[in-house]
Amino acid sequence: MIIEYKKSVYRLIKILELLLDNDRSISIRDIAIMNQCTERTVYNDINYLVEHWNHLLHLDISHTSLISQNTSIGNIQYVTEQIFVNEPITRLLKMVIEVPYNSVEFYSSALELSHQVTRNLLNDLKRSLESHGLSLYIRSKRVSITGNEFDIRYFCAVFYHQFEHSFRIYKPHIEYTEDIAKYTTDYTIISRFIDYIEYISVLRFNQNFFMVKSKKPQTLQADINAMVSQYIKVILQMGKRLEPYEDIFLSTFSMLGYRIPVNDTDKIMAVIASILYMDTQIFEKFDTRVQVVNLFVKNYSKVNPARYYDAEYQFTRILENFTDNYLQVIAGIIYVLDMLYPITYEPRHLNLVVYSGTSFEHAQSLKRQLEIYFPRHSFYIYNGKVEFKIPDKQELDAFCKTLSCNGIITTLSFPYQLDVPMITVSDYFVGTDIGRIFDFINATKR
Repeated sequence: MIIEYKKSVYRLIKILELLLDNDRSISIRDIAIMNQCTERTVYNDINYLVEHWNHLLHLDISHTSLISQNTSIGNIQYVTEQIFVNEPITRLLKMVIEVPYNSVEFYSSALELSHQVTRNLLNDLKRSLESHGLSLYIRSKRVSITGNEFDIRYFCAVFYHQFEHSFRIYKPHIEYTEDIAKYTTDYTIISRFIDYIEYISVLRFNQNFFMVKSKKPQTLQADINAMVSQYIKVILQMGKRLEPYEDIFLSTFSMLGYRIPVNDTDKIMAVIASILYMDTQIFEKFDTRVQVVNLFVKNYSKVNPARYYDAEYQFTRILENFTDNYLQVIAGIIYVLDMLYPITYEPRHLNLVVYSGTSFEHAQSLKRQLEIYFPRHSFYIYNGKVEFKIPDKQELDAFCKTLSCNGIITTLSFPYQLDVPMITVSDYFVGTDIGRIFDFINATKR
């Protein structure tokens, strides 16, 4: 995350990270050593996790160890994000971005905190912003972020991007000049990140903050074009620095097994540049992301771990020239490659059947969300015979065989078993479901 939190928050996050690193079993003594605290503090932190998050974590604690064998890795990551989201300083920054120029009393009332606690949080937030070259203007009747307008918008967009499962945004309709338009459509994570830039730009424009100072009336269209244009410019500048390493990158991707068309070279290098720019500009200040590359490759990626370890030296040889967080950058690169390209030794993608006990329209909504989170796989809605909201066994079985189905994702438990694996999710498709489906897909692939 990109602002500084209390030590108690970092201790909780470290416990979750240690569970991931140690196959969900870690001694209390080792936690105390890693968190540089007493074992009594460790027990207090674990009790907090048990009280607030044990319905997701399923923690089992003894006198010597902490175990969480019955939860998914996705759940652990979801809890990690929610701990940050629920912190008062996170909520305060979101409010300052969305409704600036308000008094300390306004924010304290909205957050249900005392005036003094809110002022202390604002001072903490100011220190975090200063590390990013920004400032927080604090007066009793007026609070706002100040600094270079591009830097403010970029910082805010990264902030929202980091909480993409918790913060909802809307996408305005903007027409771009031809040289920019391609980056807003088919450049994967660049295109997705531009959605956040657009959202923040709309907020800032409506608050009378403009990218270009002019005496003439400003338009939202021109303002957002100016912001996105400058973002693409800094990405291309970073890309220029990466050009000497292009052949090494491509040979490393080939070692991992990715089949990348020659025509996509410019796209991939631009994506790498965007990941690296975000890391050097933002995450070198405060980096508390849990998902390091080893965990990603081991649990989520289609890359064979042995192949990754063979290729890791090639990656680090390049990226350590740019950042100390090169493992996080590698994880981001592999995540994008996984979404875009097949792999030479990869079995075919999964065909998964979706069924909702609510309605066909609900199943369509569920399918759309699944396609966002799991773009490498195909999802098909069962719409055959149903009795008492339960699919007819023979028809569902025939439907699955026709599609060469690898698994079923359903909102209802069935009173029978089929030859294909099955997972039940909630009607609301919450973050915990995402984690469980991650694990389900990876177990099914293996």
